[in-house]
Amino acid sequence: MLHRSRLQAFWYKVDSSFWFRPTLMVLAAIALAVTTLALDDYLEDKVLTRIPLIYGGGPEAAQTILSTIGSSMVNVVSVTFSITIVALSLASTQFGPRLLNNFMRDESNQYVLGFFVATFIYCLLIIRAIRVDEIFIPHLSVTIGIILAITAFFVLIYFIHHIASSIKAETLVHIVDKELVKTIEQLCPKPIDASTEEPEPVPDLPEDFEENSAVAPALEHGYLQALEIDGLVHLAKEKDLIFVLAYKPGEYIVQGTPLLRAWPRTSLNRDVVKNVNDQFVIGSMRTPFQDLEYAIHQLVEIALRALSPGINDTFTALGCIDRLGSALALLARRRMPHIAHRDDSGRLRVITHANTFAGAMNAAFNAIRQNSAHNAAVTIRMLEVLQAVAVFVRTSERKESVRRHADMILRAAERNLPEDDDRADVRRRYDELLQMLKRPGIKKSGSVDA
Repeated sequence: MLHRSRLQAFWYKVDSSFWFRPTLMVLAAIALAVTTLALDDYLEDKVLTRIPLIYGGGPEAAQTILSTIGSSMVNVVSVTFSITIVALSLASTQFGPRLLNNFMRDESNQYVLGFFVATFIYCLLIIRAIRVDEIFIPHLSVTIGIILAITAFFVLIYFIHHIASSIKAETLVHIVDKELVKTIEQLCPKPIDASTEEPEPVPDLPEDFEENSAVAPALEHGYLQALEIDGLVHLAKEKDLIFVLAYKPGEYIVQGTPLLRAWPRTSLNRDVVKNVNDQFVIGSMRTPFQDLEYAIHQLVEIALRALSPGINDTFTALGCIDRLGSALALLARRRMPHIAHRDDSGRLRVITHANTFAGAMNAAFNAIRQNSAHNAAVTIRMLEVLQAVAVFVRTSERKESVRRHADMILRAAERNLPEDDDRADVRRRYDELLQMLKRPGIKKSGSVDA
């Protein structure tokens, strides 16, 4: 059975490669060549040559034109690959190697490379079909080849402009921010409201869970990229089990360590362990589609590199903090995913590790705060961003998380900022934030604060 999460992980890997879309375009070029040659064979030369702008020369000239176009495409492909490699090298140095997937997944680059290769393949196929001795001249096919060559000129100009734009810090920050927002919307689709009890209470387990449960070990090692929750629930119902997971997406799994605990232990056998492992998508790297903190860490990494002494680009760091604040404000309006998963009869089957708002706040602010203690602009901007997030927090737990980070930022500023006016600015924004957090919110019980 193909699992949705495994298909997502496979598509993420395919989408990050340079071969997928170019391969599709080469196949399209082959289909186009077959189609145009069939039309050339079906339509008479007299009909085609009467159409304006259709190629009307002889077979030798057609071969020369297509050979020139084909050889030019080989040179252009080598140039575009060289430019791409240089851009990837610069991006890796400036933004970090973990962000290269964002360049690899750039559809524009893949389509440009695919267009050049497809044009080369098309010309080869048409040259092969030209028969000088039988005087078969594929007028339409040669014309299409010329049109593709002219189009390739404009595509090359677009590619150079696109590469120059894509290695700008603002462009990468925007791309990573879009991916973070997409991750939040996928993981947390439901809005939080006054009826929401937050955090979700841990469901009651059987009294003999500790004594009568057994562990299912991991059969491989790597990063947990995704979980197939529906598959785990189905398996637990089929075997009448309860699973308590030991990992959440993004964590590294060591082979042989417990993936989960299963109750009752008598129902856990080798086949069940194998089926359990099939529901865990494990790979060599972290992916963002179920790993909220990884999506946040990509923005944080750009900010940290910008703050490093070798780069010292405060404005890029400020841009990253702004985007983090926007994403956290969105998350503050959403309910976190459930940790308790039940079958269709309402029985508890799976308990997962929770993604929490506090965890997202830690991922967003801890590393930046620790690396910007002497930077007044970054310190003040973090408090301003927390004010923006505070507008949307309603539950007492989320307010406490915002307050905790504000306290840490204030303490760091008072220890490390030498200028009195800078410390006064930090204190003023901190006091404004506290006033915002005092407004009515949602209690844990779901009622509204007085």
